[in-house]
Amino acid sequence: MDPNAWLDISIPLENGMVAWPGSVGFTLSATSSMAEGAHANNSKIATDVHIGTHVDAPSHSVAGGGTVEQMPLQALIGPAYVVYLPAPDYIDQDALEKAGIPAEAERLLIRTKNSVLWETPQTKFRKDFVGLMPDAATWIAGRGLKIV
Repeated sequence: MDPNAWLDISIPLENGMVAWPGSVGFTLSATSSMAEGAHANNSKIATDVHIGTHVDAPSHSVAGGGTVEQMPLQALIGPAYVVYLPAPDYIDQDALEKAGIPAEAERLLIRTKNSVLWETPQTKFRKDFVGLMPDAATWIAGRGLKIV
């Protein structure tokens, strides 16, 4: 793969998509239609911010942490180191240390077996997703990574 290529890892938003338990989910609905005589087509989106591909700011899990609008956009754009961890049920500090992540890495993408969950339509939230353990989050913060 071209090291300068853009990699879009976003998940399309669509009506009925699986959402975090307690989330309002995602709904896109038409509010005006040219086919019904309106001068323009228009739509309404109803959702919360914890849906599909999204950014969790520090304030999501740290009292007094920064919010999304306070994050520099540059943190989200730029070269990223991609590591593939296909086996673990969770990612801990040990898994990250063994992954060979270069010291100069500023952004980290972790590919896990979670990716397979999006290959087929899901109708129910899966609780067996791969997530980060607290010691992994501490390791990441200590490395000064801009985004994971």
